[in-house]
Amino acid sequence: MSKDISPTFVIGTGRCGLTPLMDLISYHKSFSWPSQYNAKYPKFYSLSLLSRMHDISIVSRLLKFKRYIPTHSEAYSFWNSLFLGFRRPFRDLEAYDVMPNVEEKFHNAIAKLMKYQGKKQFMAEYSGWSRIAFFNEIFPHCRFIHIVRDGRAVANSLLNVSYWKGWEGIHKWRWGVPDKELLGILDKYNHSYIALAAIQWKILINNIMHKSKILSPDRFLSVRYEDMVNDPLAIANECIDFIGVERDCKSFQKHLRAVKIIDANKNFFRISSWRESLSNNQIHMLDDILKKELNYFSYF
Repeated sequence: MSKDISPTFVIGTGRCGLTPLMDLISYHKSFSWPSQYNAKYPKFYSLSLLSRMHDISIVSRLLKFKRYIPTHSEAYSFWNSLFLGFRRPFRDLEAYDVMPNVEEKFHNAIAKLMKYQGKKQFMAEYSGWSRIAFFNEIFPHCRFIHIVRDGRAVANSLLNVSYWKGWEGIHKWRWGVPDKELLGILDKYNHSYIALAAIQWKILINNIMHKSKILSPDRFLSVRYEDMVNDPLAIANECIDFIGVERDCKSFQKHLRAVKIIDANKNFFRISSWRESLSNNQIHMLDDILKKELNYFSYF
């Protein structure tokens, strides 16, 4: 079992900008990551050899984001092959959930992906519960980059994806029964689905920020989606500096200039922006429910 692996995990609440941030930073020459092929065939670690095509300049330049080219993936089937409760736990995963055989599985699997991809660093993305304590137990020197998006935008986005379980109510969604305070908010707003989507963001953003306190400042970085779309190069370089790999790599800087980032908060991107989708009364409701967190992240 390899004990010297220090992965970087890029995390968020979901519907928060994980994919564009990973589009920016994961293609640095230092990083291995699980691809859609690792997700489809989680036991075939050698499929990470396919990701080496990004080291071929012309392939990387012309085909990087084409459909069948390996790309970074949340790869929950891969993670679930190592720990069955990873994908859809009803609560956050904790350090006490890590059994010795689980720790060994994670170290061995990630070491194999790095070997086949020919990289010295490992990066992965996932959303929902923080899983910070869980991964901190397995990889004591791992880092986390947390991307935050305005909770009002996230709530609007959740209402427009087919897999959101909030339509079935709090006893069937993935986040446990809300506490008394949050149930009171739901009662106040007549169990509005928009309110419930906002409460999901509220639960997860507080979970991530609370669990981040177990980490030293050099192991946890928060960046805002809105800052990323305004200045992608600055946020990408901040993340790269945080991880401690070479910023001035020519191929990486060229990659950064080529990536297109769309501001889904202001422009139509699959769905209308939250300000266009929600009524004034609905926006006021979200402001009331999320005012503490929105203030904390400077959205007010």
